[in-house]
Amino acid sequence: MAVLWVIRRCRLAALALLLVHLTGAAVSSAWAQAPTPPLVTSPEAPEEWRLPGTVGTSALLFVSAARTESGSSVVLLRTDRPVAFRTAALGDPPRVIVDLPGVSVAPAPGGVAWQWRPAAAQVAERVRVMPATPNGGARVIIDTPAVLPFRATRVGGSEPGVRLEVLWMPPHRGPVVIDPGHGGDEPGAIGSSGTREKEVNLAVALAAQQILMDWGVVCLVTRADDVPVDLWERAYLANEVGAVAFVSIHCNASRGTAMGTEVYYTSPVSARLASGALNELVAQVHRPDRGVHTARFVVTREAEMPAVLCELAFIDAPDEEALLCDDQFRYRAALGIARAVYRELKSSVAP
Repeated sequence: MAVLWVIRRCRLAALALLLVHLTGAAVSSAWAQAPTPPLVTSPEAPEEWRLPGTVGTSALLFVSAARTESGSSVVLLRTDRPVAFRTAALGDPPRVIVDLPGVSVAPAPGGVAWQWRPAAAQVAERVRVMPATPNGGARVIIDTPAVLPFRATRVGGSEPGVRLEVLWMPPHRGPVVIDPGHGGDEPGAIGSSGTREKEVNLAVALAAQQILMDWGVVCLVTRADDVPVDLWERAYLANEVGAVAFVSIHCNASRGTAMGTEVYYTSPVSARLASGALNELVAQVHRPDRGVHTARFVVTREAEMPAVLCELAFIDAPDEEALLCDDQFRYRAALGIARAVYRELKSSVAP
């Protein structure tokens, strides 16, 4: 047991290095609303912080930060060429970490991080930049006033880099974590028409995140772009931010011989969320009810809160593949997941 404990703590300690992102009454009426558009915010004039002494073949040139009209912060990490990135979120103290493998940054005097406090970026309270160790690259740490939703996406074109939006929310329910399965070089199951599971999972996850945030729930996603994320790190993200619910989104496959929706869980503490997720999904997407099952998936086994894995439909069944490509179906699936999570949060609060 002591060895297992040490292994587990080592994994948690290494999360920031390894995590690959490469996260009341008005509710009943909100459930009937049309699909919510994705988060698009226009930042005000940004402040810019140029980093001294960057060297190497790929460099972090500068960091800019701006405040949006909604009070969120947009942090742009400008590099001299397109780069990969990894993200993590930690809860004590709250912060977002962006690792840029292969990107160089000069060490600050005395071996500490370069530090910047942007005046205009409300929830990006402090930005720290340092060389990442032991594998090299650059690490950027953004201190925030609380655990907050964020989305990190790649920026291409003539001004490449990484765009990080940290979304301001007043203290309310949560946090919860929505996990779009697969990503990057792991496409997941592929339908006969070429539909890739990872794309469906991400679209539904981002829609569910937006719905939950509209309802006042702090909701993070394990990835907001087409990047790979290790299975263990998905659950560890939820553990590190103190999430109260975790939902992993997937599409099923069985060589075209089955159809329907099913939900999996591992721990008995997750049974209520699993049952609620299945009921809400079936009510919204109108697919055959294949039941709730137990399984020892890494993401449901390692999460330290109610955690479920939802199989929306069978991507290799032609009829269901067509549905999984439909925006309205994806929104209904997201709505079902959001309703189940919201009900779980209400049920878990002591009267």
